[in-house]
Amino acid sequence: AFSSLATDLLVTVPDELARIGAPYDIFNFSDLDHPKLDLERYKLFIFLNTFKIDAQKLAFIQNKLKASGRTLLWIYAPNYIQEKGLSIKGISTVTEMNVNLRTSEEGEVLVKKEGFFSKLPADTRYSFSKVKITASSNYSTVNDVSAKKISPLFEINDPAAEVLGIFSDGKAAFARMKLMNYTSLYSTVANMPAPMYREIARNAGVHIYYEGTDPVYINNRLIGIHMQNDTSHSIRLPLETPQTLEELFDGGTIKKENGCYALPHALGETKLYLIKY
Repeated sequence: AFSSLATDLLVTVPDELARIGAPYDIFNFSDLDHPKLDLERYKLFIFLNTFKIDAQKLAFIQNKLKASGRTLLWIYAPNYIQEKGLSIKGISTVTEMNVNLRTSEEGEVLVKKEGFFSKLPADTRYSFSKVKITASSNYSTVNDVSAKKISPLFEINDPAAEVLGIFSDGKAAFARMKLMNYTSLYSTVANMPAPMYREIARNAGVHIYYEGTDPVYINNRLIGIHMQNDTSHSIRLPLETPQTLEELFDGGTIKKENGCYALPHALGETKLYLIKY
């Protein structure tokens, strides 16, 4: 069966993350404490649908992830499902913020272009979505996306937390808690757009390679970009050593100028560049 909640939490997120201009990995929650997972590679962990967290995983998060100056971002209802039923206290435990059940089902969030989010292109609103499915003979089309009422819905009620986003009645919907060894972020609502994820990553210390809206793929040797919307494409690498970019599909190299690489614009095309040291 189709679930708009699953779409909001899992399906739309990879497309948004592809547009933040930084590399990311996706893991199954069951692999979080795998001994071969190198935690030191990551400055930001995003938990999308961790409704139930068993005792072993919770201890791992508390003892291993909440450390080293990392940022942990929680979405909607983490740790809400407990052995004896549903528990708002479970959400408060992992986010380390006092959380209340919201009486209203209206879930649109306003984030102002200021402070933590001062680099957003504009004030931003986001919410869970109401999705209508239109079927045809060969496929289904998702359309008619609008703000959706949802229950249960939560709000943050903690004077120690920095409020980053509010509901229409002024109650806290998104907040940050800076703790001794790490930073906790909690958004009670899903469907954050790419610019918000980008600023969350930037504030977590993640290097932003690309400030545009086009999707990019990045690792330590390759940069790929699909030139979908933007009309100029400037890449900034974190490395100080001299480098050039070699285009692997069509050939040619690009040298660094003023710390950046200006990629030739080719609307609708995908480019793949090799970083040459």
